[in-house]
Amino acid sequence: MFCKYCGKELADGVKFCSRCGKQLFHDSLALQGETKEKPISANDQLNGGVEIQSVQLKSAEQTSNIVEEKSVNTKKFCENCGEQLIDGAKFCLACGSPVPTSISVEEHINQNCQQPVNRISQFETKNNPAPYNPTQSSKSRLVAALLAFFLGEFGAHRFYVGKKSSAIWQIIFGFSFFIALICMAGDFPEAGIFFLMLGLVWAVWILVDFIMILCGSFKDKDDLPLVNWDF
Repeated sequence: MFCKYCGKELADGVKFCSRCGKQLFHDSLALQGETKEKPISANDQLNGGVEIQSVQLKSAEQTSNIVEEKSVNTKKFCENCGEQLIDGAKFCLACGSPVPTSISVEEHINQNCQQPVNRISQFETKNNPAPYNPTQSSKSRLVAALLAFFLGEFGAHRFYVGKKSSAIWQIIFGFSFFIALICMAGDFPEAGIFFLMLGLVWAVWILVDFIMILCGSFKDKDDLPLVNWDF
């Protein structure tokens, strides 16, 4: 049987058309259980056929559009020159680049559309840098060695590394030689011997500092060893 409104072919006994939704039988006929079909005019059949053809054409166009979109997305292009590649080719025909470097349109979009940069985390990292934990002194071992050799009696090498208090003590012990000479020249030989011993301790102290600097075991005020020979 066919719908009298749109001409769609229907199964026997249905009461409504699956295309247009029109009721196929009157209520009185439906209650009586009659299943007689009403004749369909030629104009209704012609209009129904035209509508069927138009629906089929629309569905065919939609299917072709979907197929074209899929074919565009599956196309591959050379990463070097952008030329479209032939399926199964091992090298680009335009530039000769190997095909494994080629990427599809979807892969190209995914690679270029990166996640937005977290500006807040960059700002926090810039204003809160990681703590600096050096393992060696920033002072030059060569400069400290030269100061200890030429100006060690004045504690110049210890002033250089920031050990000011011990440098002042080295200066004080350095005057013990002059005090010993004065005592020896006078009538105080015992005091002269005492200050002479202090002078020897001062000389040994400077010599030990110089050797430690050459060996790399001399440390600055932060207890970091002097390792670097550069200025």
